[in-house]
Amino acid sequence: MIMIFSRTALSLWHHKRRNILITIGFFLLLFLMISVTIISIASDRQVAYLNANVGNCVMMTKSSENVDGMEGPFYAKEADQLKNLPFVRDYNMVGFGVGNLVDAVPVIKDKELFEWNQESMKKNGLAEVDTCLMFGITNTEIYTLFTSAGFALVEGKHITADNAGQKVAVISSALAKENGLKLGDSISVTGSNIDKQISGDPGTLTLTIIGLFDYPQDSNLYEKMILPVFPSDLPANYIFIPSDTISSFSVYYIPLRLYVYLQGSEQIEGCIDGIKDVLGEGTTGTIYGPLKYTYTWDEQWVSTVGKPAEEIRHMATATAVGLGVGIFVIILLIYALLLNGKKYEMGIYLSLGVSKTKLVIQTVLEELAPVLVALILAVLLGVIAAPGVSSIVMDKSASETNVAIEQQRDELIRYEGHGAYNIESDIKAARTTYFYVNDQLNVGDSFGVFMIYASAGMVVIMAALTGQALLFLRKSPARLLISN
Repeated sequence: MIMIFSRTALSLWHHKRRNILITIGFFLLLFLMISVTIISIASDRQVAYLNANVGNCVMMTKSSENVDGMEGPFYAKEADQLKNLPFVRDYNMVGFGVGNLVDAVPVIKDKELFEWNQESMKKNGLAEVDTCLMFGITNTEIYTLFTSAGFALVEGKHITADNAGQKVAVISSALAKENGLKLGDSISVTGSNIDKQISGDPGTLTLTIIGLFDYPQDSNLYEKMILPVFPSDLPANYIFIPSDTISSFSVYYIPLRLYVYLQGSEQIEGCIDGIKDVLGEGTTGTIYGPLKYTYTWDEQWVSTVGKPAEEIRHMATATAVGLGVGIFVIILLIYALLLNGKKYEMGIYLSLGVSKTKLVIQTVLEELAPVLVALILAVLLGVIAAPGVSSIVMDKSASETNVAIEQQRDELIRYEGHGAYNIESDIKAARTTYFYVNDQLNVGDSFGVFMIYASAGMVVIMAALTGQALLFLRKSPARLLISN
């Protein structure tokens, strides 16, 4: 075996110029294939993710039939009835409202203005401005803000159904930095100042930090919506808490939204009919009076996003497959030409008594070396270049979408008479579907999938190369020497 490696190394060095050119050629081909394949895999995952968590999402509310604007809460038994339906994939019970940090300071854009405002409120006997917005939630990972508003978990873990009843929280990395907090530390919150005046002080809820999130701080949209005297409007001061935990702490945070995630987005009306068969049209006999279920979803998702996205995904996949097959065929043809040029050398080795098995092993090792080097270089460069390539691919469409979003927000401010955009009212109106569009595909997780494909391709190439070598070696040494 040592002799085989020795001859292989000697042959590679002897044909070094040829091998360098082959390596460069294979590198360019493989880098092109890696870039297209990685983006194809990433876009495929992104489309599936958006369809599952945005396009297939229906927001349920309970509206009073007697009092305009009055909403009733959702209870665990309603969610339990829905999760057993075959077309329901998951659910999210969400309640939210302003509150206050007890042992931490909020992230504030203009601290002097904020302190002046607080003093003014005190002097006039008014409730001080609240310092955070608290969300009671079943699962943060599939919530609108994290699926389509640019929020992203950067450390720790999401709140899930497994955290029900636990005193845990997910806070922003900006709030953690402001107060020197980290995962495992505690943060205490209490109710809003107005609620305290009405119902009394609910006490303090101390929570263990299990996750940190970032939000798109460079978005002009956020700059337009935030008033410097209201810290609760700033995403840095959002605190996510398990729904059961905060509902038990104060009734002001009971879930008023039930997000239902369906298996498919093309039959949403039929699924809603199925939900009505289980829950009925509404509830009666409550302190809120008769309540009617209302359903809100993006009715244009399939036509405006779902189908076009699917078409782009299919096109990207077809391009990647076609390119992969083409490059595979090119590699095999190159190997056929290279082996044809080595017939004389093979004939000499066979004449010297070298066994066909050893000669096949030597030939495969010798010809695979340039491909392996090219693949390693292409993967290394792909790791560096893929995020940039994905940004180039996504930049135009993402930028155009975000401009349209900001224009829509400006129109809301102008026509509805709002001084600034308010995320709380927007969540209530289920208008956050396209709150923020990232201009970069998540290509990181796609490299593992690509390497599986690449490994399978190398195995096939090795098998094909071995077959070609055996085909040549079926000839006698004399014929190999003459045919050259």
